[in-house]
Amino acid sequence: LNLFRPPTASEAAAARQRLGIRPDRVVIAFRAAPENVFKGSEAVMRALSLLPRRLPPLCLLSTQGEQQCLGWVRRHQVVELGWVDDPQVMLDTYHAADFFVMPSRAEAFGMMAIEAMACGRPVIVMDETSLPEVTAAPECGLVVPQGDVKALATAMTRLILDPAEREARGRAGRAVAEARYDERHFAAGLGRLYRGAVARRAGA
Repeated sequence: LNLFRPPTASEAAAARQRLGIRPDRVVIAFRAAPENVFKGSEAVMRALSLLPRRLPPLCLLSTQGEQQCLGWVRRHQVVELGWVDDPQVMLDTYHAADFFVMPSRAEAFGMMAIEAMACGRPVIVMDETSLPEVTAAPECGLVVPQGDVKALATAMTRLILDPAEREARGRAGRAVAEARYDERHFAAGLGRLYRGAVARRAGA
């Protein structure tokens, strides 16, 4: 939580500048991993094709994209980062984004969703995975039915057009990240679990 935290306005602007994002763009960030069918990047591509044409200027910010988004360069700015393992670039990605899309078909936990929430960025996910619970949907995360590309496009359009909702969901997501995913809380809970197990074994 100390690394992944909400940026100030100047930090967000600096992150966009470092990534080459035009300042007038609404930035949609997602992981594009076409080699992994469980990550749902195909759903993002299909949802993009359903977005209304009359929207504010967009930037598609993808990691591990492998040129997947280049078909959109005539309509939107496209920034592909490839494989990212630099902590500063990871942080810039979340800070530059207006929201994060993670439409996984299978997900046991969802670290990227938690990182986005910790940075105060709302997350769109699909149901039938761990992600609705992880993102505290529908109060924080936005959840759509599994495989429903039209619903995904509607959710994306909703956040594109409503900066106040993005801000409110981002604040709520940060609060959930602090309450649930602080490593100190996790360590303390794990300690209580083990001490309880030892006490029960000693009393057996």
